[in-house]
Amino acid sequence: MAQIGQTALTINQPWASLIVLGIKDIENRNWLPESHVIGSRIIIHAGKTYDHLGAFMLMNDHGIVCHAQNFPRGAIVGSALLEGVVQSSSSRWFRGPYGWQFADARLIDPVPCPGSRKLWTVSPSVWERVLLADATPLDPTAFLAHESVCKTESLPFA
Repeated sequence: MAQIGQTALTINQPWASLIVLGIKDIENRNWLPESHVIGSRIIIHAGKTYDHLGAFMLMNDHGIVCHAQNFPRGAIVGSALLEGVVQSSSSRWFRGPYGWQFADARLIDPVPCPGSRKLWTVSPSVWERVLLADATPLDPTAFLAHESVCKTESLPFA
């Protein structure tokens, strides 16, 4: 497994969490990463914005229900291996024009920090906290179980 680097990508929620949970294997961008980043493990940062329209699309197109209050924002949520970039794919997540292919995703306890546009480098102090969190990644099923409990508790008969 590739060691985590200091390069980060900010992605709006719920997309950032879906990547580190290993559910979403492609992130759509209209720009290409620098070639040296491909094949490396990058940090996934959840931006402060929650994509409510995207969450509605997730529910309608994929049957995935996301509750905004359960998704950390303004924090690093994990890392993933950037395997490559494609311009077409059979993945249900591909919309183009460029699909960043992610694999070997790891969910971590959120590490609060500001993000940035495009690819950016985390500060040494934040990177140290990310490395500590990455040493003991979270079990994605715990997150999904929490999401299910919250969904059940919100039902009128629960």
